[in-house]
Amino acid sequence: MRVSEIDEDYLVNYLKLDEPDDDDIKFAQTCLDASEKFYQRQTGLDDEQIDAYEDITIAVLVLTQDMYDNRRLYVEKKQCK
Repeated sequence: MRVSEIDEDYLVNYLKLDEPDDDDIKFAQTCLDASEKFYQRQTGLDDEQIDAYEDITIAVLVLTQDMYDNRRLYVEKKQCK
């Protein structure tokens, strides 16, 4: 799978989002976009070039999940006070 092939359904399943609302999906997509841009800046690859390396896809997904999960943890922790 290539980074450009990550669609909304795949992302929702990968992040294990149960009954996501529009805000969940939009934030997940924002995290995905940020992750992809991060790896592009780090490697110097553009959209087409990054797709040549399928192993970058898992790195993008892992960073996306970390961004999404850590944002949730912070919000839930803050609400507990």
